[in-house]
Amino acid sequence: FYSSQSTKIISTSTNSILILSSTIYGPYTLTVDLQGTIQNYSSITFLPYQSGDFGQNATWLGGLLPTLDRCSPTDGGCVLIIPAGFKVTRHHNQSTINAVDVHIYGFFEISSSESYTFHYSMTFHIYNGGIFQDSTQNGFRFHINTSIIVYTGGTFIIRSTNAIYSYKEKNATISS
Repeated sequence: FYSSQSTKIISTSTNSILILSSTIYGPYTLTVDLQGTIQNYSSITFLPYQSGDFGQNATWLGGLLPTLDRCSPTDGGCVLIIPAGFKVTRHHNQSTINAVDVHIYGFFEISSSESYTFHYSMTFHIYNGGIFQDSTQNGFRFHINTSIIVYTGGTFIIRSTNAIYSYKEKNATISS
């Protein structure tokens, strides 16, 4: 998207108005949610259209899932937002999660018959009411410099027999 002049976007369902600056160009994301609220993001951002499987295009707003070619971490990655009221589940090893920042207000579950290895450094933000659940058999393996930030009211669930690993041999810090 490119605009060389001031651009007004209007959502008639909520009378939400967003005026974009005089010159804009990508990458960024502009969304209108189911309530008609207009949001814009300064990076490529993926939000679900409906609850569902992480690896299905139909789950994501715009019909495109966050794949490596769309969210290359070497090019800055992208942002993944799971809004309140949405449940997104990544089953088995169907897809790699490439987002650099993951904001969880709803429910985000990763399941696998084994463990799940995150191939890139990521930051997970789990907000009030948000749940990040490890449903793997053998736990998560995080890349070095990964952060999991659990805000007041947020929940990070791992199986009681699981552990959190860094597959690069480095120390981990857990603090309150």
